[in-house]
Amino acid sequence: MVRTIFLPKAVKLILGVLTDGGHEAYAVGGCVRDSLRGAEPKDWDICSPAPPETAAALILAASSPETVKILPIGLKHGGVTVLMDGEAYEITTFRSDGPYSDHRRPDYVEWTDSLESDLSRRDFTVNTMAYNERRGLVDPFGGLNDLKDGLIRAVGSPSERFREDALRILRAMRFAAVLGFSIEAATEAAMGGRKALLAEISAERIGAELRGLLSAPSPSRVLDRHLDVVTVPIPEFAAYVRDPAAKALALACLESCPSDLVSRLAALFVFLGAEAAGRALRRLRFPTHDAGRVETLARDASEPLAVRMGGAADAAHVKRLLSRMGPERLRSALALKKAMATALGEDATPVEAASALLDAILEAGQCYSLASLAVDGNDLMSLGIPAGPEIGATLRMLLERVMDGDLPNERGALLGWAMGNRATT
Repeated sequence: MVRTIFLPKAVKLILGVLTDGGHEAYAVGGCVRDSLRGAEPKDWDICSPAPPETAAALILAASSPETVKILPIGLKHGGVTVLMDGEAYEITTFRSDGPYSDHRRPDYVEWTDSLESDLSRRDFTVNTMAYNERRGLVDPFGGLNDLKDGLIRAVGSPSERFREDALRILRAMRFAAVLGFSIEAATEAAMGGRKALLAEISAERIGAELRGLLSAPSPSRVLDRHLDVVTVPIPEFAAYVRDPAAKALALACLESCPSDLVSRLAALFVFLGAEAAGRALRRLRFPTHDAGRVETLARDASEPLAVRMGGAADAAHVKRLLSRMGPERLRSALALKKAMATALGEDATPVEAASALLDAILEAGQCYSLASLAVDGNDLMSLGIPAGPEIGATLRMLLERVMDGDLPNERGALLGWAMGNRATT
């Protein structure tokens, strides 16, 4: 259902100031698209033929400096940012693009007085709509119909749009996943035809688009159709393209796993191996911490985490896992392990039993670490055990027996056992 566009007060003010100053001005792009969908825009962009310096001067003249600030962000590209009531509004000058030598950004831009010319340089029709209250919706490329039909369609020639900026290939996938849309057939064909150009795009930009794609409600549908495109920046996924059954397994795991980014990345790599995950994410310049978490999760989920009946031996197994991983890491591994079982068509009950034991152990405050042991090194030294490796070895022996249920986690019982069973080093 297409909704009416309601402009925020600050946007109305900016549009009014520019119009009163003799310049057209429109809300444009994603804010118009989202408003028509009934979604709250994340930000509001404005376009006008007014040069950035002129736009800034008009807004400053009509406002008090206490409420409005002008930030020269994007000035060299024909943009200026207005900070009003704590929100940022970017104003860009109508432009046309020069050639794209690097398949990412134009070599130069030229100012124009034509709104339609400015809109023609944008990526997809649903992002080319402009609006103001005087003229209404300006939609020269059929974006409204594509919005109603749930289509991502390139503006003009899809092949040319992707030749200009190859990152648009991944943007098409991201928009399709985030909005729940399909990609129009000619645009889809051009994505495959131009995918090799992704090799010329910076790893950081590709990584950002992939994060956006995987943060969508259900990215598996889009990846199922276009995983071959992603093999350009992530050649490890070529194994899935060669083996449709393996691809189906990975995507089923992705669909069933928790929706956080680390879990979704680990789900895509877990059947390829943790090393493949680490290698690919480092190549894409993911933050070291995030890449490490994905690699660790993929490795953890490949281990035998499940239990049988939830008895004492299984509780000891979960406590040992807790001792090594900690609660959150183990919880993430069990969730991914369950998704793997679901994808494989296996019984997930043993994994669920391990998760139930994990919850019970934590709720009861049971001992699973040296920090939660009822004695420490000072207690052992009071028994005459000398400081050094023997202390640590004895504490670990005590922890093992407590986790196995052979000893209660009580100071007297632990010290009594330690007196007759000191570790030898």
